[in-house]
Amino acid sequence: MLWLATGFGLGYFPVASGTAGTLPGIPLAWVLYRFAEGMGGWLWPSLIALLLVAAAVPVCGFAERHFKRKDDGRIV
Repeated sequence: MLWLATGFGLGYFPVASGTAGTLPGIPLAWVLYRFAEGMGGWLWPSLIALLLVAAAVPVCGFAERHFKRKDDGRIV
């Protein structure tokens, strides 16, 4: 779970960890865009994005408890 919360480890970068942590979002956005094109609309990609956000809440909560810090910079 920490691996996910830290953006596949990118949150451990010493400089600009938040910026580095956004890098996995680029291919994810591209996949959702292509999926929307293939499905003919944004309903399914929007639902998938909503489910990913809902899944991120407990993952990031776990990481906060692990790091013993609210809004730790390693959590991206």
